[in-house]
Amino acid sequence: MAADTTPTGEQPGVAGPTRPWRRVAGGCELAVRVIPGARLDRVGPIVVDAAGTAWLGVRVRAPADQGRANDAVRRLLADALQIPLTRVALRAGATDRRKRFLLGEVDTERLDALLPSWSTTPDNP
Repeated sequence: MAADTTPTGEQPGVAGPTRPWRRVAGGCELAVRVIPGARLDRVGPIVVDAAGTAWLGVRVRAPADQGRANDAVRRLLADALQIPLTRVALRAGATDRRKRFLLGEVDTERLDALLPSWSTTPDNP
């Protein structure tokens, strides 16, 4: 295995089968699959769709109505990453369950550190 790859053979900071994020100018872009109207607010697990794209699953109690679920996802991501809400911006997917968020000034190392906790399936869906 090359020195610039992870144990799964992926390059750090590059979206891959287990990483729903990638480096972009100004931070990282995070691919999120949202389930609005859930019983609990929760981040994870990471899911892979039929095309092989990894998405971070996010459940929020807020309904998909007038952007309330989007706002709830922004707050939940900011809290999970311990960054200011102003550094979490919706880039694409305002009306879709699949969204892309810009995480301003967040490095991929921080996201890589959270990978184990986000990769596991919750005990209580």
